[in-house]
Amino acid sequence: MFRKKILASGSIVIENQFFVENIPQLNEVALSNKKALPAAASKVVNGCRLLTKSNEVFLLSAIGKDDKGKKAIDLIKKYGFKTQLIQTTKNNSTGEVIVLTDNNGQSAITVYLGAGRHIKPEKKLNQYDAFYLDTSIPLQTLYYILKNKPQDKPCLLDLPNKHQQFDKKMLKYATFFIPNRFEAQLLLNSEIKSVKQAFGAAKKIQKFCPHNIIITLDEEGCIIVNQQTEQHIPACKTKVVDATGAGDIFRGTFFNQYLRNSNILESLELATKIAAYSVSIAGLDQSIKTIKKKFGFK
Repeated sequence: MFRKKILASGSIVIENQFFVENIPQLNEVALSNKKALPAAASKVVNGCRLLTKSNEVFLLSAIGKDDKGKKAIDLIKKYGFKTQLIQTTKNNSTGEVIVLTDNNGQSAITVYLGAGRHIKPEKKLNQYDAFYLDTSIPLQTLYYILKNKPQDKPCLLDLPNKHQQFDKKMLKYATFFIPNRFEAQLLLNSEIKSVKQAFGAAKKIQKFCPHNIIITLDEEGCIIVNQQTEQHIPACKTKVVDATGAGDIFRGTFFNQYLRNSNILESLELATKIAAYSVSIAGLDQSIKTIKKKFGFK
């Protein structure tokens, strides 16, 4: 099978995840009796780990000139990424994230982007077959890639932050725009409490993104709106142990499958199934490893 050459751009952070009975409130302290193994992570890294077996994934990112940066590079290589485009800066340390996960599988996440705030764009964009991007990178770098990439090549865009600063006109360059419910709410400054409201939100976004808008809705699955269809894909019922990274796994699974078969609905159905399965496993790193082995990401 032809291996696609993919440019993926997002931050790199060293993730430490702790499991607690209850996530502490202001001025409270929680004691943890379990910790997941440290991982190199970010929404792009997590998602694209599901693409590295079938494709050549070049990660455009930045790390600090520190021990965490060295550790991150070792882990990124282990995950199968090409690391030639990872930049090193002396002025900022490598990013970090702390994840606290409670007994209901829900998490509180604190991210320090660090060096990821200073990623410079890749200029040789014509050599890539697909693009996987998010708004954690500097917006000017993101806009450069979106505007200058080959417009006939598939591009997935995630919107984890900068919801108000992001120029919605840039959505026209994305083949697939895939926010979760919360991110879509912040982008539009409106509420999404039902599948019906999600369809309404997607139609508003369609004014800026004429291609495919997919909104993930946790236990309610996802919806897709494009010029040919408006469809709701329900989620499988699963006992939630740890929902951390389920959205990243959804996006990575979807894009990996789409690049193989070019069938959007089949790819969404598989992504919904695997994302639901992922929440039954404690620890994001363990979840991705298990999924790759169980579902044969080759």
